[in-house]
Amino acid sequence: MLLKQIRSNVEFTIDYFDSLKHVLNDLNVADIEAVKNIFFETQAGDSVYNSFKYVFFLCKKGARSEKTVSYIDSIENNIIKNRDVGELKRTFFSVNNPIGASMILAAYQIEIYTVGIETMNSYN
Repeated sequence: MLLKQIRSNVEFTIDYFDSLKHVLNDLNVADIEAVKNIFFETQAGDSVYNSFKYVFFLCKKGARSEKTVSYIDSIENNIIKNRDVGELKRTFFSVNNPIGASMILAAYQIEIYTVGIETMNSYN
């Protein structure tokens, strides 16, 4: 049951980040203010942060070895680095144009996918 929940949340989060990238792709390439609006005013930045935290929580809960948990912790620490949601938004989304913000989301997707796969592989 937990593996299905992990898979579902990994897929949902990746799809959610894709939907944000589609919104960013429709913006003028120089429109930093629109990026700030999306991630600060519409609370998408909070959703990105919370989605990350939840996927990493589930993957650590489902990991079958300390090695996998350590791996997940290292990825999470590289991205979150003890940042609160406000600091994460300021660091990654307050000065980036739509292309930069899209690239950040793509990198996040890769990390979430990697952590999900690593968790699933710990069952083999």
